[in-house]
Amino acid sequence: MAYQMVMENNQTVGEIAKALNLSRSTIYRYIDKKRELALG
Repeated sequence: MAYQMVMENNQTVGEIAKALNLSRSTIYRYIDKKRELALG
């Protein structure tokens, strides 16, 4: 969900983190993992 929000919206990671009640570093870790899986 966070990854999709980052890729599809004009929201910053900070705004998304606040909306989901997560830290920015958690969002970045999640995004990095999704990118690794996508790249193989």
